[in-house]
Amino acid sequence: MDYIEDTTALVATYMRHDSLCTLIESAHKFYPNLKFVIADSSPEKEIIVWDYIEYLSLPSDSWISNQRNAALSKINTRRLVLLDDDFIFSESTKLENFYKYLTSWEFDIIWWCVNNVNTENFFFHWDYEIIWDTLYHRVATNIWNKFDVIFNFFLWDTDKIKNMWGWNPELKYAKEHDDFFLTAKKYWLKVWYTWEVTIDHNHTTKHHGWEKWKTSTNVFLKKRWIKNKVEVRLILNKWNPYISYHNVVEPNYDIQESVKDKIYSIYWVYPINITNCNE
Repeated sequence: MDYIEDTTALVATYMRHDSLCTLIESAHKFYPNLKFVIADSSPEKEIIVWDYIEYLSLPSDSWISNQRNAALSKINTRRLVLLDDDFIFSESTKLENFYKYLTSWEFDIIWWCVNNVNTENFFFHWDYEIIWDTLYHRVATNIWNKFDVIFNFFLWDTDKIKNMWGWNPELKYAKEHDDFFLTAKKYWLKVWYTWEVTIDHNHTTKHHGWEKWKTSTNVFLKKRWIKNKVEVRLILNKWNPYISYHNVVEPNYDIQESVKDKIYSIYWVYPINITNCNE
């Protein structure tokens, strides 16, 4: 079976036409038969008419969740690949390498390594834990069989995303990623990570159109019955890897000492950088 023929790439884009074209050209260099569904909410659109591409022109106030849901409704292949519009395929983006995990291990989600070209690389994955009124998002490098949250670069079973109703349309500007994977955790979806596939991330512009970040964040907190989120990231600085540990929502929110101790016990080989900053 040709797995590429049964896979569609889903991309939401906003005011990054050049990056989007680079992504598509790089993908088709290696996989000329890979289909794309692109949801574009840019105010001024440059419509792409290429083979294997379905282009959706959406209103500029559609935002990320509605964009992805609109694209998801058009996908009929068994699998989908979620991509950001500033990714670039390379010789290391070997999509065929992860299908063996889907067939032999029966995982629901296979996700891969993201290589930040112009910024520091960091680990974002591992688990979520809600303690009292705070959502703690921790990362780790030595956990291989349990993931609650991952990057926006993964292969998934299309029907299983549709069965969990895709992305929450109320979260237009931010926190749709957290909400999506908390829902996936609720559905007990099995996640696998492999270094065998890598994609480049050329993050040079920040035109997301998410000016109302705080409004969307408050909707997320209310829905999940929490007051704050704390992120713990392993930053892969070449000369000095370190842990970044910061509040995402309320800079002055008090983090429980027991949770601090737990974080230190996990990352004891790395220096800890505790900062107060918004996402």
